[in-house]
Amino acid sequence: MAKKELFSKFNKLFDTYRVCKFVTEGPEAEHNPERQLWKDFCVQIENAVNRLPDKEKEIILERYMKDDYVFDKDIYGKFQISPRTYDRRKADALTKIAYYFEAIGEAI
Repeated sequence: MAKKELFSKFNKLFDTYRVCKFVTEGPEAEHNPERQLWKDFCVQIENAVNRLPDKEKEIILERYMKDDYVFDKDIYGKFQISPRTYDRRKADALTKIAYYFEAIGEAI
């Protein structure tokens, strides 16, 4: 899969993650079967990310899982790494997450 296509798929995946995370927080989510599916989806994403090496995990957490309005330049500036190193680590992390989902039989 090309890097641009990979980034696009994961932007959509993590957009969905943030929405599901928002919707499933709160006590009313426990008794709603649909929200439980969303919660399970969030857990799968979190499990995949938690398996990454620390430097890759930090990038994914900061870029995709904490806030909607974060840009790549904000992240590589925060970690004081070059844009090239950032892109390489992000691509490696997303590729590993894609392999994780493939291994557990889930499509991304």
